[in-house]
Amino acid sequence: GNGHGSVGLLGADSLLTHCIVTNNASTQDSQSRCNSSGVDIRGGARASNCLIAHNTMSGSDGRSDRYNAAGAVLFENGNNRLENCTVVDNTGDTVGGVYATVGVIRNCAIGGNKVNNDTGTLSVYNTKASSFHACASSLEIVGGDDCVNGTVSFVGASSGDYHHAAGSVAIGNGRPRLAESGTLD
Repeated sequence: GNGHGSVGLLGADSLLTHCIVTNNASTQDSQSRCNSSGVDIRGGARASNCLIAHNTMSGSDGRSDRYNAAGAVLFENGNNRLENCTVVDNTGDTVGGVYATVGVIRNCAIGGNKVNNDTGTLSVYNTKASSFHACASSLEIVGGDDCVNGTVSFVGASSGDYHHAAGSVAIGNGRPRLAESGTLD
């Protein structure tokens, strides 16, 4: 579909927790500057302890004022949160994994996300005014606080097993005090 992702969290009372958001495909909404095929987080909403994987987003038409992220978008409010989530193997025209203009991304594993074309002006992540804290990523997170980059690997991603494999940069690098009880991994 078009618009605010397969899951649209559009207000301060919106919470997505312990969910699996996978295999969604969307095209850019021509009326919006920013869209996601996975989870769209706006207006102070929060997603925690979720798997966001194998989502695809297209249709930015190469315009510099149109952004899409196949995984997650944090947009339009500084209180948005993406916490203790795994964002992996998503593919978008301008951003594969997480696109954030505001908000906090904390204790997340982000890896294997791809950009469809090489003409986009953004890398896989665009932090702008956002804050990445204690995240593990397959690419460097510019401006991240206490983040590590390297190979984010899983036991059996091709079969849907996203438990971290031995040697994954995500193991031992999170912040337990930031994690909530009942996390997925």
